[in-house]
Amino acid sequence: MTPDAIRRVNATLDRCDLEALAAAFHRHLFSAHPELREIFPDDVVALRRKFGDELRAIAAAIVDLDGFVTRTRELGQRHAGYGVGHDHYAPVGAALIAAFESELPDVEPADLDAWRRAFTLVAETMMEGASANPFSGVGSS
Repeated sequence: MTPDAIRRVNATLDRCDLEALAAAFHRHLFSAHPELREIFPDDVVALRRKFGDELRAIAAAIVDLDGFVTRTRELGQRHAGYGVGHDHYAPVGAALIAAFESELPDVEPADLDAWRRAFTLVAETMMEGASANPFSGVGSS
């Protein structure tokens, strides 16, 4: 990620109400993919808080590639244990972008592009972590 993209990711988060962003993310995701609702916990309040906290932590970690990769691989291992498969990442990425678009009407295309790149890095390293989890049942064959 370029320094400008990292700046845009963090600046976009700074302009967001993270709980509203999380609510919009889940609304977009479950509307487009209702079958994914079953892999999420029932407590949506805690879920929204965790979502916002994780976005913040990932955005902060992205400047340190080693720390970022460690964090996201561990996140991938945990999520594999929840039943998240490789085919779930694309709908999640689309829902995240849709949430930014709905919650930040003035979001710039370059901000969304920065988030797409950031999410691609997150997804790729999470899938690496999931593949390294021998108990996940997910991963490379």
